[in-house]
Amino acid sequence: MAPGARPAPSKKNDNTDGRVFSEKRVLRLPKEQVLSYYKRHHDFRRAVDSGKYIYIDGLFVLRPIAIILLEQSIDVHSFFRSPKLFGDKNGLTAFCLCEEYFFVERKPKPNELYHSARKYKGKRIAHAEKVASIDTISQEMFRNITSGGGQEPPFNFGGMLSFFMELKDVTEEGLAELTGISDRTIRRYKNDEGERPTLENVVAIGIALHLFPHQIMNLLGAAGYQLRKTPKERAYQYLIDAAYNNTVYECNEFLKKSGMSPLTNL
Repeated sequence: MAPGARPAPSKKNDNTDGRVFSEKRVLRLPKEQVLSYYKRHHDFRRAVDSGKYIYIDGLFVLRPIAIILLEQSIDVHSFFRSPKLFGDKNGLTAFCLCEEYFFVERKPKPNELYHSARKYKGKRIAHAEKVASIDTISQEMFRNITSGGGQEPPFNFGGMLSFFMELKDVTEEGLAELTGISDRTIRRYKNDEGERPTLENVVAIGIALHLFPHQIMNLLGAAGYQLRKTPKERAYQYLIDAAYNNTVYECNEFLKKSGMSPLTNL
């Protein structure tokens, strides 16, 4: 992880002459490590469960700015390093989840800081803080955001499912293989026939199609679901936000290891 910001005085005190400094490092996680990291680190799990972040290209980005980046297919790393948008401020530490370290000032050279893990006095996940204002977004960027672009999906579940399947070039048989849901059931869903899809099946379909988080939430809404704050639905919200580039099989395995029921029988 590359340093994301210059060290700044911390209000914490570890009784070492009252001189403790904090440094923020942007939390970078490869896709294959996200689920296990979520399971093992309480602070990270709490930050993600807050619903403030979406995982994009190895970073957990604050949801409002993440939606813009996803909708406009903007490269997240070049965006956050844009001097035109952020000037001398660091967009990564402004809008991304960070790891914050606390360490002690080196003696006798106050300006040099320890960088050995053994010298860190503590470590926690820190929420990003929005340091940029609306003035930092260029008019060109704002026009791109407001123009939208692309056809909007229908509002009913069957029409929306058909729209996303066509968008992703996935057949009924292909989606059945990706989800563990039968192609006959998927066909009924597309035609809005029979009972409404289960919550688990809708989440599985969204993940299998690698939809963006807000698209999966739209699909859930079209099926008549709104996620609540139960442990199970918090877990589903996490999968939607952080694991939309994973497979349904990987998500099922993660849920089972966490003592929860899988989304499907895949």
